[in-house]
Amino acid sequence: MTGAVPGDITRLLAAWGNGNEDALSALMPAVYQEVRRIARKHLAKQSPGHTLESAALVNEAYLKLVGGDSIRCESRLQFFALCAQIIRHILVDHARDRLCSKRGAGAAHLPIDETVLSTPMPKVEVLALDEALASLSKIDSRKARVVELR
Repeated sequence: MTGAVPGDITRLLAAWGNGNEDALSALMPAVYQEVRRIARKHLAKQSPGHTLESAALVNEAYLKLVGGDSIRCESRLQFFALCAQIIRHILVDHARDRLCSKRGAGAAHLPIDETVLSTPMPKVEVLALDEALASLSKIDSRKARVVELR
């Protein structure tokens, strides 16, 4: 994070939660680097040749935050978790759009982690992961939330 004091961020989050739009404008420069780090982490799991960049993800997340109704965050951690969730949804939507434009409405699998060649990891598919989280949340919303935050 930049030189922002955690207490200032919490104060800005509280003001934004109370409807102060200027607080969000002051908050974003203070948390930009951390949100961009979150975006880079998500993008590192994408397949090579992905067309989104971390700055674009952060900007898109900002637009969703500004357009969101009654979003309240009690702490910095909750705010960053919300940003991570928004970024994941943006990537899922992007994968769906790519799928529709490439193959129509058919179900295809888009692997995420082909970029990490030195560490063998199981391939994660964005759309399958999103569907699995949706199914798990119907069964046990707390477990789904733990998986999503992890």
